[in-house]
Amino acid sequence: MSREPTRLRRRGLGHRAAGRRIARALGVLVAAGVAIAVGAGPALAEPSGALAAPLHSENEAEDGTAEGAAAEDAAAGEATESGAPEAELLLAAEQPALSGDETEVRFEVLIRNTGTEPIPGGTIELKADPQPLDSLDVLSGGGDTAGGGTDAPGGDADEPDAADTTPSDAEAAEADAAGGIRIPLSSDAVGETAAEGVQRISVSVPLDRLPFALVGEPGVYAVLAELVPETDAGAGGADTNGADALSSADPLLTGGTPIVWRGAELGAEAPLTVVVPLVLPARITAMPTPAQLSELAPRLDRLLTAAEAVDATLAIDPRIVAAIRGYGLEAPASARAFLTRLAASPLPTFLLQFADADPAAQSALGLEELLQPSGLEFMTRYGRFAGETAADPDRETPNPLAPSLDELLDWPQGYAGAWPAAGEVDAATLALLRDAGLTRLLLDSGNAAVSGGTRFALDGDLEAMVADTSLGSTARRALAVEDELGPGAEVDRAAARATLAAEFALLAGRQSPGTVLALDRGAVADAADPAELVEWLGGLAWVAPVPETQQPLGTGSLLAGETTEERRELLRAAERRSASIDELAPLLVRPEYLTEYQRTRLLSVFATRYAEPGADFAAEIEERQERDEELLQGVQVVTTANTQLVSVSSQVPLQLHNSLPFDARVLLRVSPMSAGVSLPQQRFEEVPITAEGNQTVLVPVRSRISAGDSALLVQVDDAQGEGTYASALLPLTIRSSFETILLSGLGAAAALLFGFGIWRSVRQRRQARRAGAGTAGSATGSDADGAPGPGSAE
Repeated sequence: MSREPTRLRRRGLGHRAAGRRIARALGVLVAAGVAIAVGAGPALAEPSGALAAPLHSENEAEDGTAEGAAAEDAAAGEATESGAPEAELLLAAEQPALSGDETEVRFEVLIRNTGTEPIPGGTIELKADPQPLDSLDVLSGGGDTAGGGTDAPGGDADEPDAADTTPSDAEAAEADAAGGIRIPLSSDAVGETAAEGVQRISVSVPLDRLPFALVGEPGVYAVLAELVPETDAGAGGADTNGADALSSADPLLTGGTPIVWRGAELGAEAPLTVVVPLVLPARITAMPTPAQLSELAPRLDRLLTAAEAVDATLAIDPRIVAAIRGYGLEAPASARAFLTRLAASPLPTFLLQFADADPAAQSALGLEELLQPSGLEFMTRYGRFAGETAADPDRETPNPLAPSLDELLDWPQGYAGAWPAAGEVDAATLALLRDAGLTRLLLDSGNAAVSGGTRFALDGDLEAMVADTSLGSTARRALAVEDELGPGAEVDRAAARATLAAEFALLAGRQSPGTVLALDRGAVADAADPAELVEWLGGLAWVAPVPETQQPLGTGSLLAGETTEERRELLRAAERRSASIDELAPLLVRPEYLTEYQRTRLLSVFATRYAEPGADFAAEIEERQERDEELLQGVQVVTTANTQLVSVSSQVPLQLHNSLPFDARVLLRVSPMSAGVSLPQQRFEEVPITAEGNQTVLVPVRSRISAGDSALLVQVDDAQGEGTYASALLPLTIRSSFETILLSGLGAAAALLFGFGIWRSVRQRRQARRAGAGTAGSATGSDADGAPGPGSAE
């Protein structure tokens, strides 16, 4: 979608008929007068000036001369050297489209300070332009200006203070021709914003304070927010209604938002085709599990419902289709129902490259054909299909009932389309797509020049459809999550929606023949509820959803782009690591599982989401590299610092660890590194190791010396013995003399214990005999001394 440059448009205004300029000036004065009548009068009557810098005006340094450019660069340099805080001010209306039935409008103001210095407190001043906008260019960049407002709308430091003059009708007309005036709406105090902090305030403005709500025609209007320093804020004092005089000081921060006023009465609709991607989140780097499908299916189903309501085009990641089919009856019922509904949908559809791999990046790396999955048996082995009563969770062999790769990826109801990364398509990409048999191409407006429509024939055999880059970027922000935007993300999203609503209203006012909005794939995959945005777009009264076949045909050409060198280098490194991992496949029971699995991971590295502006692809690659390094360990010997042999014959335990996600079967070879030890068995064949598990092998070792050091060389080969994939040296310390000493010690201890037992037994017997003899003597003495004799009187 092309736009007339702002500067040329403003110059053109000076050449219009004088009657039109005077009429517009009178309209401004009428709007200002009505605003005064409803309570804005005190604000406009303050000495600080009734007329501030026009909302639409540009910096006077932009005069097209070298001196003007130098002045602008000098001003920017001064702002940087003065230590201006890195911050932005965001403004968003709770209702970006007003019908006139509201009683008030609620605005959210967010100050986001990303710098290391606090932002001083002051006053947030809201102002509105009574004149409709014909472009949103005047609002772009307003939220990014800091320290002086050099480039902010209404922040022209070179413009004389309007308080010094009383504008005549002619002057008002000239001001209107340059842009317009600003009517104060509210003034609210705000405190200091800490470094790396945010501050958010809500402002409610009665509807009758908005100048365009009184006399404005249906259209798009601008509302501006300024953070004015405390020393200059409210120079004339605040009134009880919340509006104060306009400050003459340069604002610290500015931000603006568009408002669509009575959009249903615009009398026209903008034809819109939305391209809705059905893709997987970034956390799924290979194939989704049944549990993940169960989680994603309701979300995808709702997105499909919203897409059907707006006659969208669906771009589908083949992994979704292949996974649901590949698990068969083990796939969740909700996922199977979704796939059935998707296959029957009347919407135009096409399959993206597997894992949404970017064709432009593949051509940039010099690939002669598009990357494709080599197979999916590593996934389908867990499936259950007709004729099976239950799936085998320990299955290691392919399921003979599983569909083939072609059957898993078959999508006859869709057309052969491609959607490369924005701005990266060149002639090599087109050649690669042609060789793959693709016939339709979705480009962004930065990668193609088109006039008279949104579709055009590209080099005769390809049909290109062009999506608006600006709208896509705004929609991406409307979907972005807080992790990407930071605290206050809901204000960012609301501001983005306001921009979308206004852009479509302007398109409707221009009677645009058609527009294509391609939703960002990464944003849709990560957003909490992308369907809600699609529904909201379809609900705008000035938008007419149409299928892509109703988009007008025009003429156009390719604007060649390129993949960045950094991305190319990171992708080359990922390719090399993937090839190294594939070389470990012979260690596995099913070698093809690893190559299939690794190809799906590599394809996801090529995903177009990592080509988006602001995507931290280097960080993503670093995270994936950690997983690659784990896989590259393959099957390793877990060694210890030292193993001691304390006997002539021992069994040394060797532990093997399998870092691969599939079962391994290896040949283990052990060799002595000196004549001090001998190994009765040096080959251990068909050693099984479970996926990401451990296995211990006991190696018999005989020592030939009583003391010394030696070592064992341990090598891990594939089961056929065709290659060595890991080796380790296991140190041994021989102390077999300890065995003789230990046995001698044990013999002596046993002899001592036996002798002690005999001595104790003899001693106990002697003590018993002595005790018996003493008892007999005592009994004889008692009879002689005291016992009555025979014939006694007793």
